[in-house]
Amino acid sequence: MAWLLLVAGMLLPWLAGTLVLRGLWAQPSPGRWPMLVGYGFVLGSLIAAGLLRLIGNLGLDLKPWLLLSLTALIVSAAFLVFWRSSRISNAQSGQKPDAAAVAAPNPEQPVPIWQGILFGALLLWLLGRLLGLALELWWQPLFSWDAWTTWMVRARVWTELQTLTPFISPQAWLADPSAGSYTIDAYQYPETVSLLAAWPVLILGEWNESVAKLPWLGCAAALALAFFGQARRWGVSPLAALVAVWLVFSLPILDSHIALAGYADLWLATLIGLAFMAFLHWVRDRDWRQGALALALVGCLPLIKQEGAVWAGLFLPALAAVWMPWRWWLIAGVVAAGLACWVWLTGGVEIKLPLLGELRVAPGGLVLPYVGEFNLGYQGDWGPVWQHLFVRSSWHLFGYLLLLALAAAFIQVGRRRYSEPWSRAGLIWVLSALFAFYLLFFWTNAAEWAVKGTSINRIFLQFSPALMFWMLTLSTHRVPMAHHPSQSPPA
Repeated sequence: MAWLLLVAGMLLPWLAGTLVLRGLWAQPSPGRWPMLVGYGFVLGSLIAAGLLRLIGNLGLDLKPWLLLSLTALIVSAAFLVFWRSSRISNAQSGQKPDAAAVAAPNPEQPVPIWQGILFGALLLWLLGRLLGLALELWWQPLFSWDAWTTWMVRARVWTELQTLTPFISPQAWLADPSAGSYTIDAYQYPETVSLLAAWPVLILGEWNESVAKLPWLGCAAALALAFFGQARRWGVSPLAALVAVWLVFSLPILDSHIALAGYADLWLATLIGLAFMAFLHWVRDRDWRQGALALALVGCLPLIKQEGAVWAGLFLPALAAVWMPWRWWLIAGVVAAGLACWVWLTGGVEIKLPLLGELRVAPGGLVLPYVGEFNLGYQGDWGPVWQHLFVRSSWHLFGYLLLLALAAAFIQVGRRRYSEPWSRAGLIWVLSALFAFYLLFFWTNAAEWAVKGTSINRIFLQFSPALMFWMLTLSTHRVPMAHHPSQSPPA
């Protein structure tokens, strides 16, 4: 019985997220269902984590029956959203109430036999790879260091006590060890990943390491489905979309984060990737649904890891690129360089940000609200970075493929073929991400992480699905989706 409850607990949030999105995307179109199911899992998982947080804040015990009952209510509400949105869509399109459910997309050209065979072979490879990773995840003990020290520690405590016991600083805990709280070194880390791990074991009713790692397997499947669906909606052929998914899931570093579940980086990579895909679709089509998806996922990035707050800021220059022509970027670069020189020569600047805290930039230090403090100054070494990204086996040929894509992008800029807003926004986001990566590992004390190899690959992993989707857009001609009443007119 407990295992049946576990299946229900894993599927109900997924169903809730998918139903809400299905209500918004009522019209059939290429890639619709893979996109809905992939994004639906991520949204449903975030809903489940938020539900746990809400119950904990109310002081209620985290009983399986309570969690399943509330989740069933959420699914019912999602079904009402789906049903009402479908009726509105049917009324706007002038069809009968059930016509949209059976409508077929526009017919496409017949697929050559060799493409069908290759598609089937790649799909079997991907399914076999995910099955192998699932078995490793299930059979192996908990290896991930961060899981030992942070994410799974909190999840197990909450499971054993069936309440969200607070985790406080070691100093505060030593001052009052009888306060009914716990402590870990990373007590200030966001709780969402621990809540995601706690959800299935709370439904099961007892601690089980393998069950706590199941959300990582679902996250990987959601990334594959959402990537394929958004690529198809971009106008890519089924084979090309599946090849791109295969390239992502052939990365050893990504596969290891699935098999050795427990790190937060896979979740952050998935949210950044899904947000970037939705953002590019919104920029191109002005589809408010894609824009809402991107905004929601970007807003959740700080809830996964602290650096998620910085990565969320990468979308601001990309957003500016939507309306700012290329000639203005040269002026913006000169102004930014002038401001940097002014800050350096004047000894730094300190700003008090409402609700966020202190932002301080000085020649010797950098303080970012919510993220932390870094020693600022050139400390990098290209040797370890080159070894990790271009020589060792964690990335295969991904680094070289990215260099070729950047060269192609700059050639297109030189030939003035980057006039479309989505192409500017995509390139500016990629350059912003690479600049943030360079600043972190060459101008802060995080350069030591590259030398020791402790997190450089994990940080780059967080950008890899988005970078692969951007490279896919470079290699294909964008085919706009058919206009839908829920879309605002293209600008």
